[in-house]
Amino acid sequence: MKLAEALLERKDLLKRLVADAKVQEGDRPAQDPEELLSEAEGLCRRLNLKDLMVAITRANSRVCLSDGRTLTEAIAERDL
Repeated sequence: MKLAEALLERKDLLKRLVADAKVQEGDRPAQDPEELLSEAEGLCRRLNLKDLMVAITRANSRVCLSDGRTLTEAIAERDL
C-alpha cells in the first residue's frame, strides 16, 4: 500500500470515528463503535503505523532546506 493510499484510508476512518462520536443522547450511532474500533486497530496493524510515522519523522529531520532549517522545523513552524 502506498503512503498516500494509507493516509487517505486513515483519514476516512478518523472522519467516521469522529462523526459517530457525536450522537445525541438516546440516539444510536450510524455504525457500531466496537466495529469501528476494531477496524481502526486492524488498519494500524496493517499499515504498521508506528514504524511508518517514525520513518517519516526521521526522513523529515534529515532533509535540510535552503535556509538551513530541517523539514521537521519548517513543518512545526507552519503548524503554529
